[in-house]
Amino acid sequence: MLPGKLRNRLAADHLVRNSLYLVLSSGLQAALGFAFWIVTARLFSLSDVGRASALISAAILMAYLALLGLNRSTRSVTTVMTAMQDPPAGARLPEPALRRGPWSLACRARREQR
Repeated sequence: MLPGKLRNRLAADHLVRNSLYLVLSSGLQAALGFAFWIVTARLFSLSDVGRASALISAAILMAYLALLGLNRSTRSVTTVMTAMQDPPAGARLPEPALRRGPWSLACRARREQR
């Protein structure tokens, strides 16, 4: 059981509680991944495990490269835009453009350049 002071803080502060959930989630994911590879190493041959590991690593690398940093850039842009109290004219994107995403904006800008 948790000590009373920590339990009260978790109940009162949403930020602390959600941070704890994130830490526990990451730890659980790491433990389950470790257990998966132990079971996989016991059930399959060394070459099969090596191929599977290389395939998963390549797929993860391709997914990160496909993002091209868009997950971080869209998060930072929306944070800055919502934090601005009195934005200058034209600083905010129109609502439909925000819904379409950065790729469609880039394609549209490219079409307008031609």
